[in-house]
Amino acid sequence: MHRESSNPDSLKFFLSSFTRFSPAQQSNNPFSKMSNAQNLAAWINKAGFPLEVKPAPLPIPGPGEIVVNNSAIAINPVDCHMADIGIFVKEFPAILGNDVAGEVYDIGPDVKVFKKGDRVIG
Repeated sequence: MHRESSNPDSLKFFLSSFTRFSPAQQSNNPFSKMSNAQNLAAWINKAGFPLEVKPAPLPIPGPGEIVVNNSAIAINPVDCHMADIGIFVKEFPAILGNDVAGEVYDIGPDVKVFKKGDRVIG
């Protein structure tokens, strides 16, 4: 999923959670059998079913796009309606999440406003 605006300088934000675990965190983490760098997301397989946190492909940014290494993700009321009744979901399975804060992990071609490591919210 992404968010974009009509501003030509705006960028799409991929909303998934690229998470890095330290060795200490890894031993206490439910995803400890996964590699140190793993892209995780809140997936919904069908309307009315619970969200599942599981691996997701790491997005590759296209022109004018960035990938954010999320520090915080929030589920908002729109996400709840998407999960409960499938509103705004074009196809299942889908990744939910509309509110994010983190650092720019990767940038696509033509991105001039942001650079890797910038702190962003969306």
